[in-house]
Amino acid sequence: MTRIPLPFLFLALTVLAGCASPRLDATAESTEAELRSTISRFSDLSGQGDLEEVMAQFDDGAEFILIGSDKGEVFKGREAVRAWLGTLYKANGFSWGMERIEISRHEDTAWAFVECKMVVRSK
Repeated sequence: MTRIPLPFLFLALTVLAGCASPRLDATAESTEAELRSTISRFSDLSGQGDLEEVMAQFDDGAEFILIGSDKGEVFKGREAVRAWLGTLYKANGFSWGMERIEISRHEDTAWAFVECKMVVRSK
């Protein structure tokens, strides 16, 4: 198994990329804890390489975007994210080493900026 750290930026909009629908009427602290848990679960599931399980974490009706660190790595909406992750999962297993997570919210919308290193494991 080869581990290659790659820089990666992950931006999630509208209820953290639509994942797990945190209750935004809760306190700021509980919302932030739930969003951090969701980010961690996304990374853990990516490490397993199960695309269907990862995509099941996103709410069907949510608008979301994932932004990578390389030119052109902007994936908006369910199908774009599915296609990109599917390509990644075919070639390698990976997860993220989280270095910085910033979470903000306004009314019923929350977003996260996550700076991390992608850890790639060859299959």
